[in-house]
Amino acid sequence: FLSNDVRVELPKDYHVNAGYHADFWSVMSEYSHGFQGNTLRGGAEYRAGVIEFRGGGVYSREKWNPTGGVGLNFSPRVGLDEGLPGTIAWYRREGWL
Repeated sequence: FLSNDVRVELPKDYHVNAGYHADFWSVMSEYSHGFQGNTLRGGAEYRAGVIEFRGGGVYSREKWNPTGGVGLNFSPRVGLDEGLPGTIAWYRREGWL
């Protein structure tokens, strides 16, 4: 058999993340540097009884993409979540921008 060796190098991608969970709230964040440049992600959640409020965002390729949502817990294992899209493309496609 003829052998054609191919060497492929994948780009380096570094990630650092942190989070904190308390009784009624949580926060998470992540920073990455690599193939897509610098990316920053973050979010927070507040639990007020059966309702949960969420917000966050991503900074990537020199653009901010915020997002948010709310959740309703019917039981410890069943709930309903509604979120807002976190990309500008969705708003443009829907004709909002």
